[in-house]
Amino acid sequence: MCKPSVRRDDAARAAESTSGVPQEPHVPYALPDEDEWWQRFFESPDSIKLSYFPAPPETQRELDGIPHLLRLMPRDRILDACCGMGRHAVPLAAIYPHIVGVDRSAMMVSMAADAAARAGVPCRFVRADAGRLPFRAGQFTKALNLFNSFGYCETDEGNISVLAETARCLEPGGVFLLEIRNKVQQLMAVPYSRGERLAAGLRVRLHCYYDASRRRLNSEWTDADDPDVLHHFASIRLYDPGEIKSMLTSAGLRVVGLYGDYDGAPFEPWHWKLILLCRRDT
Repeated sequence: MCKPSVRRDDAARAAESTSGVPQEPHVPYALPDEDEWWQRFFESPDSIKLSYFPAPPETQRELDGIPHLLRLMPRDRILDACCGMGRHAVPLAAIYPHIVGVDRSAMMVSMAADAAARAGVPCRFVRADAGRLPFRAGQFTKALNLFNSFGYCETDEGNISVLAETARCLEPGGVFLLEIRNKVQQLMAVPYSRGERLAAGLRVRLHCYYDASRRRLNSEWTDADDPDVLHHFASIRLYDPGEIKSMLTSAGLRVVGLYGDYDGAPFEPWHWKLILLCRRDT
């Protein structure tokens, strides 16, 4: 397990506690560096538990819907960007064998490759940054970026580079399926706090809140017995439909469909997720 961080704004907290002003339930940490928190979180087994992946029935619903939304064919050359542990790529490879998964996390790539070997499918996994993909232009006919995997870069420019690289690797007319959180619904759910356990059983407390100045959803997992000890941190930029459509356009991708779920239901503000079907124009 990675060594936990100690809160870096103790002076500010001490001043607040003696000022006579009631303290907030949770005082956010001084923000860790993007590479620091990303490495700690996504190279740790804790991330599997704390990412709150959908249960198998929901994953199966997604797998049933993806081929219809993308109109997949067995001959398609598919890129699964930010593939994680291969939750989608491995089962899809049983029918669509020309699929390549990419993730920045060495741990996730190793887990995905092991899952493919166990399943006996010809899925290939590569460790790489989604903003600097190691593929030639036009190599793929279809691409995926699913389950809150978009928005982790510190800047909008970094996030746009992820979209631009996907567009570059798609052939003209290629299709891209992107899933992000619905910002409206997400903001209605925060802030909140709840108890959790890490992979090794250590008790922690999750504090989830929105940083309006940076338009990011932050999650902090602090020690249950000592709130000054931070075990994990994660931060994701939330985009509304207008913002993400503009970013996709600037990356060379035209939005041709907006959905609220993998069954193809048209997106509505009450949906928890926003799924965008995009095409790379010639």
